[in-house]
Amino acid sequence: MPWHSMPGFEHLFMALTAVSMLMFRARYIPLALAPILSLGAACQTDTVACQQDSDCFLNERCSAGFCEARPSVEPDAGNDAAVPDDLDAEDDTADALPQPPDLTTLCPPSQRPAESGDHTPNVVALAPTHACAIDVSGRLFCWGDNARGQLGDGTLDPQRVPTRVAPACYWNRIDIAGETTCAITIDDQLFCWGDNRFGQLGQGDFEDRPYPVLIPGEWSSVSVGPDRVCARDNAGDTWCWGNNGTRRNLLGAENLNPREPSPVKVIADFYAIDITLGNAHTCAVHREDRQLYCWGDNLQNQIGPELGSAGSATPFFTMRNFTWQHISAAGDHTCGVLLGNDDRNMYCWGDDAAPYGLVAPDSEEAPHYIGADGHFGWTIFTSTTHTCSIDFNIENQTYGGMMCWGENASGQAVPDTNALVVETPQSVSLPDSDVYFAAVTDGVSCALSGFPQQLRCWGSNEHGLLATGDTEPREGLVAISLEPR
Repeated sequence: MPWHSMPGFEHLFMALTAVSMLMFRARYIPLALAPILSLGAACQTDTVACQQDSDCFLNERCSAGFCEARPSVEPDAGNDAAVPDDLDAEDDTADALPQPPDLTTLCPPSQRPAESGDHTPNVVALAPTHACAIDVSGRLFCWGDNARGQLGDGTLDPQRVPTRVAPACYWNRIDIAGETTCAITIDDQLFCWGDNRFGQLGQGDFEDRPYPVLIPGEWSSVSVGPDRVCARDNAGDTWCWGNNGTRRNLLGAENLNPREPSPVKVIADFYAIDITLGNAHTCAVHREDRQLYCWGDNLQNQIGPELGSAGSATPFFTMRNFTWQHISAAGDHTCGVLLGNDDRNMYCWGDDAAPYGLVAPDSEEAPHYIGADGHFGWTIFTSTTHTCSIDFNIENQTYGGMMCWGENASGQAVPDTNALVVETPQSVSLPDSDVYFAAVTDGVSCALSGFPQQLRCWGSNEHGLLATGDTEPREGLVAISLEPR
């Protein structure tokens, strides 16, 4: 049995990843060898076990069962007698760090942003270890940790301030999760980079890339999960690739491999207007009737009570009494905003045991209403620690700013309170109430508000997501500029 299809692999992988991120900055241990390693041994960065080079970081190789620093040129294999010198020399560098393409010519001249122009932030995306933003001129910036090349600058070096990515492209959409980044250009070209251990870069292999690589086709949206990616093409078809889980039910189609490194068509002509990925489930809203379809695990009712705990390998029609405007999933729970102007339009369901502030933790009813009378969520953003929504006041017909709830140990939900858990939605004291866009991840929140739009973030700075040039803690809101430094 392959190591990546061992029973319990997915949950063991997630648990070890969480431990490693906290204890030693996400060194990867192959799961087949994890049971025979103690945590003490795992924390020794010079004794990380491996089975193949892809189990190690890009600047490392697998040698004698352990990751070691990769030399700039590999030792000669000693085949000079059988192979011409010029070809043998070429083989010597075959395992060196992947050489990036010319990022200055990644996109055609007609699709390149101006070098000078407005740096006002337009879109922001957050993952536990890195962040990215696109300005109104179509320039893409990323910052944070970079252990698997998730910043896309061709290196594995962390960046503590916004750093330009692939300057030759005019970027339009972005989504990030785990240590993987995907973005779509203005001409509908999809690129991904970073972690590829499950094939989530869609290249047909499992080799990390610290620079953008193209996924053929024309694409209108992309959604990134912890270890897999789903996207909708311009024909309306939904495709997924990456980790399919130990139950082989995460990618939305039957008879797939545990890892699929190339796009697999999930639903033909479905035209999902919204796709969201949790740890082990995926949901999509159908454009025509705004009905919700989900697939994957359902151990915590994260898909819905109509489906048993075994889950579904194909899209399952759930929450059948509702029509949806927007949905968002994280961990083992899902939240959504109903279509229409009803003030009771924001609901969550799934793992109530965790302190997400989902209310009614002892109730078997689902979904659970979230919000305050007289207000309704315009859109909602979830993480495994807290949830936020952009609020609209129905009575005054004005934006009510941003409301957050859940864990607050790092001030990631509501920064001006000392409460460790915010149990019901509370307003975030932003200078501007007109919040246009937001993003959340474990321990951090960001919002775009005001005119011109300003990017402000708050919460943990452990991985440099507050873009202060360091990883020192900060209190309250931190303004982030995309202007050259």
